Amino acid sequence: MYAIIETGGKQYRVAEGDTLDVELLPAAPGQVVELKRVLLVASEKGVQVGTPTVEGAAVRARVLETVKGPKIVVFKYKPKNRYRRKTGHRQKYTRLQIDKILFPGAEEETRAEAEEPEPETAATEVPVAAIESEAPVEEAVTAPEAPTEEAAAESVAAAEEATVEPEAAEATETEAEEGPEQDAAVEEE
Repeated sequence: MYAIIETGGKQYRVAEGDTLDVELLPAAPGQVVELKRVLLVASEKGVQVGTPTVEGAAVRARVLETVKGPKIVVFKYKPKNRYRRKTGHRQKYTRLQIDKILFPGAEEETRAEAEEPEPETAATEVPVAAIESEAPVEEAVTAPEAPTEEAAAESVAAAEEATVEPEAAEATETEAEEGPEQDAAVEEE
């Protein structure tokens, strides 16, 4: 069984188990993607050609990695003007492994199995059993607690005490200003 799919403006002939590089897809390694632009499906029952796509057909693939293609040299040149520009480019591709070809008329059990992707766990996730276990507090994984209302009120009170009242600040400034003037007045007499 094989299918012809379209992705990234290009057409590919794929079979289950194939690995191919397609234009960059917005998917992380390990994710399962479903390509729904299936133009043709060939199976034991026959060939189905889409107009332009086969209704109900899809191809499930697993993203293996993101790779770069070969380097392409771009050279711009204008004769008699001393204009030369040499740059390079490497196109990014997504490497896919075809897991399953789903086509119309397939047994419903086969489609149901293919539609349930394997659960994926990220490396940063903590299992629920580890959080709910009766481990000592030092060993248990806990999230930082939000400040309580009492703690918030205490921090506001401490901030108010630390600030200088504007009237007191003005009084100290006027005393400092009067000081040198009074000294000068005493010296004149």
